[in-house]
Amino acid sequence: MRCAPASCRARSSASSARRPGRPTRAAARPRARSPAERIEARIPVAADPAGLGLGAEDVILLAVKTQDSTAALERLAAAGLRDQPVYCTQNGLANEPLAARYFPNIHGVNVMMPCAIAGPGHVRTFVGPRFGMFDIGCWPGGTDASDKALAGALRAGNVACETWDDVMVWKRGKLLLNLSNVIDAAVGPEAEDAAIRKAARDEAEAVYRALGLGWRTIDADDPRREQIRPGEIAGARALPHAGRTPERSCGPALRPGTRCRREVRGPCHAPDTARPRGAAATGTSRGHAVATP
Repeated sequence: MRCAPASCRARSSASSARRPGRPTRAAARPRARSPAERIEARIPVAADPAGLGLGAEDVILLAVKTQDSTAALERLAAAGLRDQPVYCTQNGLANEPLAARYFPNIHGVNVMMPCAIAGPGHVRTFVGPRFGMFDIGCWPGGTDASDKALAGALRAGNVACETWDDVMVWKRGKLLLNLSNVIDAAVGPEAEDAAIRKAARDEAEAVYRALGLGWRTIDADDPRREQIRPGEIAGARALPHAGRTPERSCGPALRPGTRCRREVRGPCHAPDTARPRGAAATGTSRGHAVATP
């Protein structure tokens, strides 16, 4: 994905997931629908980043599940990615230090976008007036020109976005919000479970404090929530807990007995270890999308 303001628009960029072995398609037509509007884009796709010809101005948005990140990063390395910025858009705290083992230019993204997949290439986001809200910044800290360019592209695509010197405080805060997901799954979103939710959050905050890690959350009363107010899409079932914590997210949560390793802190863009050999990936290049298993 190229993020020069004149050539990069979030409304015309997307990623496509397909199983390995299927032939590369020349183009995809992803659709997105919100309570206020419907959009469609035509985007070239490739089965592997090697088919895209990564350039110096390209930006990678890593959007696979954490368990698939290693394979994705290895395929990007095999495709020739070097110093281009890699943005980890996943929940959790493990992807940034993992990506830093492969590449020197790593960024974190906190994603607040309550959406659901309605079908292949068809996404519904249940908030407005913005499609979602992103916080971005360098890992482990700072901001740079690529952050500003990406933020501008996202805003042009109707996604609220801010840059932060310590983006990880927002990602840690989102994990606190995500604690409600497993409770919803266990007892349902309408259960009288306030005491359970409070106990889970208190324990998670105690873990952060023990590790010396700060956090910030975008709770329901935060003014920024006005940019992503819950809404309805005709004919679509609303997210089950959209009225309580308006995001639908998945990712690792802190659990009792989990041993947490203190996050690495150092200069922005400092690689963790040498890049290993290997080859699977996700990312975008000049409006292209990479298909991953």
